[in-house]
Amino acid sequence: DGNPGAGSQSSSAKPSYEDNPVAKFLREVGLGQYTDVLIQSGFDDMETLRDIEDADMTDLGIPRGHAVKLKKRLREFDGPALEVEQPSPFVESVASSRCMLPTDTMKTAVEQSW
Repeated sequence: DGNPGAGSQSSSAKPSYEDNPVAKFLREVGLGQYTDVLIQSGFDDMETLRDIEDADMTDLGIPRGHAVKLKKRLREFDGPALEVEQPSPFVESVASSRCMLPTDTMKTAVEQSW
């Protein structure tokens, strides 16, 4: 029990990283070896990780190539999510307006048949 962090959920408890979004992201992009150093240095959520700077990565001992890869993957992580969500309201509004047009046309056709 004299060992700090031995049985608690402190920085030495690696299984606690399993569900961490930063840990999942790093595993997905092939940079899982930096999970411990990044989380222990305070980059423990995606919002903070997105703000990481080159100097931070250098200080943490992340090689330049991996730093470039990390920044590229972070940009990709941000980009597609925004692009996918924006068009959907436009698609719905176009679909709604198209649904109204045939209804008006059908009314006219029915009225003409009287």
